[in-house]
Amino acid sequence: MRMIGTTMLAITLVAGAWADDVPSLFKFLAQRKQIRHEDVPRKVLAFYYSWYGTPDFDHGWTHWNQVDFEAQDIAASTHYPEIGPYDSHDPAVIDRHIDQAMGCGVDGFIATWWGRGDYTDRAFEVLLDRAEQKGFEATVYWEKAPGRGRPADDGDVVGQAELYFALLRFAAERLQ
Repeated sequence: MRMIGTTMLAITLVAGAWADDVPSLFKFLAQRKQIRHEDVPRKVLAFYYSWYGTPDFDHGWTHWNQVDFEAQDIAASTHYPEIGPYDSHDPAVIDRHIDQAMGCGVDGFIATWWGRGDYTDRAFEVLLDRAEQKGFEATVYWEKAPGRGRPADDGDVVGQAELYFALLRFAAERLQ
């Protein structure tokens, strides 16, 4: 059976592996429901898709296709970007996007990430660097769409381990 959502997966794992502890799990969850947190900081986050590439940075077009500069049209996009087709590895572009987001009250980006060594992995490194310089926050949105070499379900232990170790790598680079 395919599970949808990590909460369902966690409950299923607990119920399946530790059946004797299920009543205590439900007791714990009931107790947690009664807790009311006050003064919890709120963050405004926005999704950020960092899969765009141009010949200036990436030896060719990535994700943009059939770019018509004169007509300001890109076949793969419903809107033409104000700055035209851009590259997600360009620090100046990322700075501009962060500045625009901060100007609208956004605290951080949830950036698309397809895995270690992927185009978006390298873009995330640049995003982290620029965000740190500007006092902005960033985290990953782990894209697990089917057809990318791994199943799109919560049982993808190899993919989850890959994400965990990538986040450790990003954290270690920040601490150096």
